[in-house]
Amino acid sequence: MVRASVRIAWVLGVAVGALPVRAATTSPGTSLSVQTTVPATCTVGVSDVTFAAPTGLNISQTDADGAATVTCTNGATYDVFDRGGSNDPQNGNGVHYLALQGQVGGRPGHAPVLTYQAFSDSARTVPLSNPNGSNVFSSGVGTGSAVSVPVYFRLPQQTATFSGSYTDTYNIWVAF
Repeated sequence: MVRASVRIAWVLGVAVGALPVRAATTSPGTSLSVQTTVPATCTVGVSDVTFAAPTGLNISQTDADGAATVTCTNGATYDVFDRGGSNDPQNGNGVHYLALQGQVGGRPGHAPVLTYQAFSDSARTVPLSNPNGSNVFSSGVGTGSAVSVPVYFRLPQQTATFSGSYTDTYNIWVAF
C-alpha cells in the first residue's frame, strides 16, 4: 500500500513538473480608452383632441384641450412649434380646417369644412400659426423626463352644411 502512494505521488510530480512555467518578466502596458457619445435627442407624443358633438347644424363655440408630451435628453435645448393642420390653406392666418371625412380636398371650395383655431394659452388669446411671428410656443432644456406642453383648441360658432365626421391632422414638431 505504501508503494502505491509513492507511485501516485511520483506520477503527479512528473505531470506537474511537465507544465509550462510563465516568465516572471512583464512588458510596459498601454491604456485603452472606452467612450460613447449620447446625442441630444427629443421625442414628442400627442393624444387626439375631440370637440364635443354639436346638437344640430348650428354649432356653438366649443373649446377642447390637448397636449404634447416632450422628452429630451438631459441638457438638450428644444423648441416646440406648430406646423398647422394638414387641411390648411397655408396662408398663415391661424385658421385651420376640419374636412368632412371621406371627401377630397379639405379646403373651402373642395369639400365641406368646419374651421377651428389653436392657441398657446388657456384664455385662447395667443393663436398658433401666427403669420407675424415665430410658430414656437414652448422652449426648454431637457431633463430626461417627460414635459407636458398644452395646446388649446376652439371650434368657433358656425353652421355645418353636411352631417358626418370632420377631421384634420394638426402637426406639432420639436426642434433640438
